[in-house]
Amino acid sequence: MDRRDVQAGRRPDDFWHRARLQLVARLLRQEATVSPARLLSLGCGTGTELPTLGALGPVVAVDHDRQALALLPRPAGGALTVADATALPFAAASFDIAVALDVLEHVGDDQGAMDQVLRVLRPGGLLLVTVPAHPGLFGPHDRALGHCRRYDRRALRRLLTGATDVRIRGWNSLLLPAIALRRYWQRGAAARVEAAEYPRWLDRALGAVLDLENHLVTRGWGPPAGLSWVAWGRRR
Repeated sequence: MDRRDVQAGRRPDDFWHRARLQLVARLLRQEATVSPARLLSLGCGTGTELPTLGALGPVVAVDHDRQALALLPRPAGGALTVADATALPFAAASFDIAVALDVLEHVGDDQGAMDQVLRVLRPGGLLLVTVPAHPGLFGPHDRALGHCRRYDRRALRRLLTGATDVRIRGWNSLLLPAIALRRYWQRGAAARVEAAEYPRWLDRALGAVLDLENHLVTRGWGPPAGLSWVAWGRRR
Protein backbone atom coordinates (compact mmCIF):
# COMPACT_ATOMS: atom_id res chain seq x y z
CA MET A 1 0.00 0.00 0.00
CA ASP A 2 1.36 3.42 -0.95
CA ARG A 3 2.15 5.85 1.87
CA ARG A 4 0.10 8.49 0.04
CA ASP A 5 -2.96 6.22 0.20
CA VAL A 6 -2.57 6.06 3.97
CA GLN A 7 -2.12 9.81 4.26
CA ALA A 8 -5.31 10.34 2.24
CA GLY A 9 -7.25 8.18 4.72
CA ARG A 10 -7.58 5.00 2.67
CA ARG A 11 -7.98 1.96 4.90
CA PRO A 12 -5.58 -0.98 4.44
CA ASP A 13 -8.46 -3.39 5.17
CA ASP A 14 -10.94 -2.11 2.58
CA PHE A 15 -12.45 -4.59 0.11
CA TRP A 16 -9.82 -3.90 -2.58
CA HIS A 17 -6.79 -4.46 -0.37
CA ARG A 18 -8.33 -7.50 1.35
CA ALA A 19 -9.19 -9.15 -1.96
CA ARG A 20 -5.82 -8.39 -3.52
CA LEU A 21 -3.98 -9.99 -0.60
CA GLN A 22 -6.27 -13.02 -0.80
CA LEU A 23 -5.51 -13.35 -4.51
CA VAL A 24 -1.77 -13.05 -3.89
CA ALA A 25 -1.93 -15.70 -1.16
CA ARG A 26 -3.89 -18.10 -3.37
CA LEU A 27 -1.59 -17.70 -6.35
CA LEU A 28 1.56 -18.10 -4.29
CA ARG A 29 0.28 -21.24 -2.58
CA GLN A 30 -0.77 -22.63 -5.95
CA GLU A 31 2.38 -21.75 -7.91
CA ALA A 32 5.25 -21.90 -5.39
CA THR A 33 7.54 -24.89 -5.89
CA VAL A 34 9.98 -24.28 -3.01
CA SER A 35 9.20 -24.33 0.71
CA PRO A 36 10.38 -22.39 2.56
CA ALA A 37 11.09 -19.88 -0.19
CA ARG A 38 13.22 -16.74 -0.18
CA LEU A 39 11.01 -13.87 -1.32
CA LEU A 40 11.58 -10.39 -2.73
CA SER A 41 8.86 -7.76 -2.27
CA LEU A 42 9.64 -4.93 -4.67
CA GLY A 43 8.18 -1.55 -3.73
CA CYS A 44 6.65 -2.80 -0.51
CA GLY A 45 5.38 0.66 0.56
CA THR A 46 3.68 0.39 3.95
CA GLY A 47 4.15 -3.38 3.90
CA THR A 48 0.55 -4.61 3.98
CA GLU A 49 1.55 -7.68 1.97
CA LEU A 50 4.50 -8.72 4.14
CA PRO A 51 2.61 -11.00 6.57
CA THR A 52 1.04 -12.81 3.60
CA LEU A 53 4.41 -13.26 1.91
CA GLY A 54 6.11 -14.20 5.17
CA ALA A 55 3.94 -17.31 5.44
CA LEU A 56 6.05 -18.80 2.63
CA GLY A 57 9.49 -17.88 3.93
CA PRO A 58 11.84 -14.99 4.73
CA VAL A 59 11.05 -11.77 2.86
CA VAL A 60 13.42 -9.05 1.72
CA ALA A 61 11.29 -5.90 1.35
CA VAL A 62 12.62 -3.18 -0.95
CA ASP A 63 11.42 0.38 -1.42
CA HIS A 64 12.99 3.70 -2.35
CA ASP A 65 10.78 5.50 0.21
CA ARG A 66 12.71 5.69 3.49
CA GLN A 67 9.69 7.19 5.27
CA ALA A 68 7.52 4.19 4.37
CA LEU A 69 10.17 1.67 5.41
CA ALA A 70 10.66 3.50 8.70
CA LEU A 71 7.08 2.54 9.62
CA LEU A 72 7.69 -1.18 9.17
CA PRO A 73 8.97 -3.84 11.56
CA ARG A 74 11.79 -5.98 10.19
CA PRO A 75 10.29 -9.12 8.57
CA ALA A 76 11.06 -12.32 10.47
CA GLY A 77 14.21 -13.79 8.95
CA GLY A 78 14.21 -11.10 6.24
CA ALA A 79 15.30 -7.51 5.79
CA LEU A 80 14.19 -4.00 4.83
CA THR A 81 16.29 -2.42 2.09
CA VAL A 82 16.24 1.08 0.63
CA ALA A 83 17.06 0.74 -3.05
CA ASP A 84 16.14 1.86 -6.55
CA ALA A 85 14.12 -0.72 -8.48
CA THR A 86 16.47 -0.37 -11.44
CA ALA A 87 19.60 -1.10 -9.36
CA LEU A 88 18.80 -3.87 -6.90
CA PRO A 89 21.73 -4.59 -4.55
CA PHE A 90 21.42 -8.38 -4.66
CA ALA A 91 23.34 -11.15 -6.34
CA ALA A 92 21.90 -12.93 -9.37
CA ALA A 93 19.51 -15.80 -8.65
CA SER A 94 19.10 -14.77 -4.98
CA PHE A 95 15.33 -15.32 -4.68
CA ASP A 96 12.80 -18.08 -5.29
CA ILE A 97 9.81 -15.73 -5.59
CA ALA A 98 9.59 -12.06 -6.59
CA VAL A 99 6.45 -9.98 -6.08
CA ALA A 100 5.76 -6.47 -7.44
CA LEU A 101 2.28 -5.33 -6.39
CA ASP A 102 1.25 -2.06 -8.06
CA VAL A 103 4.86 -0.94 -8.27
CA LEU A 104 6.01 -0.88 -11.89
CA GLU A 105 3.65 1.97 -12.83
CA HIS A 106 5.68 4.19 -10.46
CA VAL A 107 9.01 3.49 -12.17
CA GLY A 108 10.12 5.60 -15.12
CA ASP A 109 12.28 2.77 -16.50
CA ASP A 110 9.86 -0.08 -15.84
CA GLN A 111 11.70 -2.41 -18.22
CA GLY A 112 14.95 -1.76 -16.37
CA ALA A 113 13.20 -2.60 -13.10
CA MET A 114 11.76 -5.82 -14.51
CA ASP A 115 15.14 -6.83 -15.89
CA GLN A 116 16.60 -6.37 -12.39
CA VAL A 117 13.84 -8.45 -10.80
CA LEU A 118 14.44 -11.27 -13.26
CA ARG A 119 18.19 -11.02 -12.70
CA VAL A 120 17.87 -11.64 -8.96
CA LEU A 121 15.23 -14.37 -9.43
CA ARG A 122 16.57 -17.88 -9.80
CA PRO A 123 15.86 -19.79 -13.05
CA GLY A 124 12.38 -21.24 -12.73
CA GLY A 125 11.60 -18.83 -9.89
CA LEU A 126 8.08 -17.43 -9.60
CA LEU A 127 7.23 -13.86 -10.59
CA LEU A 128 3.92 -12.22 -9.55
CA VAL A 129 2.95 -8.72 -10.74
CA THR A 130 -0.09 -6.47 -10.46
CA VAL A 131 -0.46 -3.15 -12.32
CA PRO A 132 -3.30 -0.71 -13.06
CA ALA A 133 -5.01 -1.35 -16.39
CA HIS A 134 -6.14 0.76 -19.37
CA PRO A 135 -4.04 3.82 -20.28
CA GLY A 136 -7.23 5.70 -21.13
CA LEU A 137 -8.18 5.71 -17.43
CA PHE A 138 -5.05 7.63 -16.41
CA GLY A 139 -6.30 10.53 -14.30
CA PRO A 140 -6.00 12.62 -11.11
CA HIS A 141 -5.68 9.55 -8.86
CA ASP A 142 -2.75 8.22 -10.91
CA ARG A 143 -1.00 11.59 -10.92
CA ALA A 144 -1.44 11.98 -7.15
CA LEU A 145 0.15 8.57 -6.54
CA GLY A 146 3.09 9.28 -8.83
CA HIS A 147 2.09 6.84 -11.56
CA CYS A 148 3.98 7.11 -14.84
CA ARG A 149 1.46 5.03 -16.77
CA ARG A 150 -1.33 2.47 -16.82
CA TYR A 151 -0.93 -0.69 -18.92
CA ASP A 152 -2.78 -2.40 -21.70
CA ARG A 153 -2.35 -6.15 -22.04
CA ARG A 154 0.14 -5.89 -24.90
CA ALA A 155 2.42 -3.48 -23.01
CA LEU A 156 2.40 -5.70 -19.93
CA ARG A 157 3.20 -8.81 -21.94
CA ARG A 158 6.08 -6.97 -23.64
CA LEU A 159 7.39 -5.93 -20.23
CA LEU A 160 7.42 -9.60 -19.15
CA THR A 161 9.21 -11.03 -22.21
CA GLY A 162 12.06 -12.16 -19.95
CA ALA A 163 9.68 -14.58 -18.23
CA THR A 164 8.10 -17.77 -19.52
CA ASP A 165 4.72 -19.41 -19.00
CA VAL A 166 3.23 -15.94 -18.43
CA ARG A 167 -0.48 -15.67 -17.65
CA ILE A 168 -2.28 -12.32 -17.57
CA ARG A 169 -5.78 -11.86 -16.19
CA GLY A 170 -8.03 -8.85 -15.67
CA TRP A 171 -9.10 -8.10 -12.11
CA ASN A 172 -11.71 -5.85 -10.45
CA SER A 173 -14.04 -5.83 -13.45
CA LEU A 174 -17.27 -4.85 -11.68
CA LEU A 175 -16.15 -1.28 -10.97
CA LEU A 176 -14.58 -0.77 -14.41
CA PRO A 177 -17.60 0.96 -16.06
CA ALA A 178 -18.22 3.29 -13.11
CA ILE A 179 -14.55 4.26 -12.77
CA ALA A 180 -14.24 4.75 -16.54
CA LEU A 181 -17.18 7.19 -16.46
CA ARG A 182 -15.76 8.97 -13.42
CA ARG A 183 -12.35 9.38 -15.02
CA TYR A 184 -14.00 10.78 -18.16
CA TRP A 185 -15.63 13.55 -16.13
CA GLN A 186 -12.44 14.16 -14.15
CA ARG A 187 -10.29 14.90 -17.18
CA GLY A 188 -7.99 17.80 -16.39
CA ALA A 189 -8.90 17.84 -12.69
CA ALA A 190 -6.23 18.47 -10.07
CA ALA A 191 -4.29 15.45 -8.83
CA ARG A 192 -5.80 13.85 -5.74
CA VAL A 193 -5.94 10.39 -4.16
CA GLU A 194 -9.36 8.71 -4.32
CA ALA A 195 -10.07 7.40 -0.82
CA ALA A 196 -13.80 6.74 -0.74
CA GLU A 197 -15.29 5.32 2.46
CA TYR A 198 -17.81 2.62 1.52
CA PRO A 199 -20.70 1.59 3.78
CA ARG A 200 -20.03 -1.74 5.46
CA TRP A 201 -22.68 -3.56 3.40
CA LEU A 202 -21.20 -2.27 0.12
CA ASP A 203 -17.65 -3.05 1.21
CA ARG A 204 -18.73 -6.64 1.92
CA ALA A 205 -20.64 -6.94 -1.36
CA LEU A 206 -17.73 -5.67 -3.44
CA GLY A 207 -15.39 -7.95 -1.50
CA ALA A 208 -17.62 -10.94 -2.33
CA VAL A 209 -17.47 -10.09 -6.05
CA LEU A 210 -13.69 -9.87 -5.97
CA ASP A 211 -13.53 -13.15 -4.06
CA LEU A 212 -15.38 -14.74 -6.99
CA GLU A 213 -12.91 -13.15 -9.42
CA ASN A 214 -10.04 -14.50 -7.30
CA HIS A 215 -11.56 -17.97 -7.57
CA LEU A 216 -11.78 -17.66 -11.36
CA VAL A 217 -8.30 -16.19 -11.80
CA THR A 218 -6.61 -18.96 -9.82
CA ARG A 219 -8.36 -21.51 -12.03
CA GLY A 220 -7.09 -19.95 -15.22
CA TRP A 221 -10.20 -18.01 -16.20
CA GLY A 222 -10.94 -14.60 -14.76
CA PRO A 223 -12.50 -11.58 -16.50
CA PRO A 224 -10.97 -10.41 -19.80
CA ALA A 225 -10.57 -6.87 -18.42
CA GLY A 226 -10.68 -4.97 -15.15
CA LEU A 227 -9.19 -1.99 -13.36
CA SER A 228 -6.02 -4.03 -12.78
CA TRP A 229 -3.99 -6.75 -14.43
CA VAL A 230 -2.54 -9.63 -12.48
CA ALA A 231 0.28 -11.55 -14.18
CA TRP A 232 2.49 -14.43 -13.13
CA GLY A 233 5.17 -16.53 -14.74
CA ARG A 234 8.69 -17.87 -14.23
CA ARG A 235 12.20 -16.74 -14.99
CA ARG A 236 13.49 -18.44 -18.11
